[in-house]
Amino acid sequence: MTEPAVGDDLLRVAGDERRWRRRSLWALLVAIPATLILTGYEDLGDLARGSEWFGTTIAPGATGRTGGADCQVEESQAGPERAGRMCQPPSAVPVRVRFRVTIREAGIGDLWLPCRIALTDAAGRRWSSMGFGGLPGSSDGVKSCGGATLDPHQPGEVLKIEESFIVPKAAVDTVEPTVSVAAERPWYLRFRRSR
Repeated sequence: MTEPAVGDDLLRVAGDERRWRRRSLWALLVAIPATLILTGYEDLGDLARGSEWFGTTIAPGATGRTGGADCQVEESQAGPERAGRMCQPPSAVPVRVRFRVTIREAGIGDLWLPCRIALTDAAGRRWSSMGFGGLPGSSDGVKSCGGATLDPHQPGEVLKIEESFIVPKAAVDTVEPTVSVAAERPWYLRFRRSR
């Protein structure tokens, strides 16, 4: 009886090992992209829910529906330059935008949070609401976008929502308000100004 040579056994194992290495490399071409897709899917959803990509243009004076409510720009008012006050840069102008919002569905707190009102211009620049320090509040009963979600509201109820911004003086005549709410993102409303 003859014993197999040690070298032949090693060559056969090496051939099987090479075959499995090739199979493993080919499997990685499938496994790595599949893993990235599965783990990144939720991140892409979060990115879409936090971004405003698709704007719906609303004509001046018209009403747009978002997040179970009808929104209309009631007033857009620029104040006097206030350079140096509240750390405002030179040539900065406070702007107040007030919306008339008619509730159409109950539970806007769940539909809106977080809600965002901003000003944008044709160049794509964006100014977020500063919350305070712009123009003094106009009257009682006026709330911020986030503040309006704290109380329960019934369908048919009309709210006044107001936000203040600081924009460069050169951009005051070109900025347009945008509104987005969590339930509707990445879609948002862009209200055109009357020229």
